[in-house]
Amino acid sequence: MKKPLTAALLPIALSVSTLLALCSDAAAGVHAAPAAGTAAFKDTTSHWAAGAIRWSVQNGIADGYADGTFRPVTPVSEPMFLAMLLRAYPEVKLPAAAPDSPWHKPYYDLAVSGMAGCA
Repeated sequence: MKKPLTAALLPIALSVSTLLALCSDAAAGVHAAPAAGTAAFKDTTSHWAAGAIRWSVQNGIADGYADGTFRPVTPVSEPMFLAMLLRAYPEVKLPAAAPDSPWHKPYYDLAVSGMAGCA
């Protein structure tokens, strides 16, 4: 029997959600994606979830900070979890947040609209 999509994505989302830390710094503008083709962070090389972190970055689900860290032990907030969840679906296209709004506004706008932005 085929697993529902949520059951297949839940372990990934939970693994990544326990590792990602971008909420406060992202709002301050220090949140940044790593250079193309790289997923190494100076604070994850010996971390038990280094492989999952690398996979999530390479697949555009998670990213790190401008200072080259991932901060895998910082708790994940609701906006961060929503962002990772929606990034797990490549068909979901989101506009960039307006300069005067929080980084997570496009994610919440899409969630509230009932996923009307899916292609």
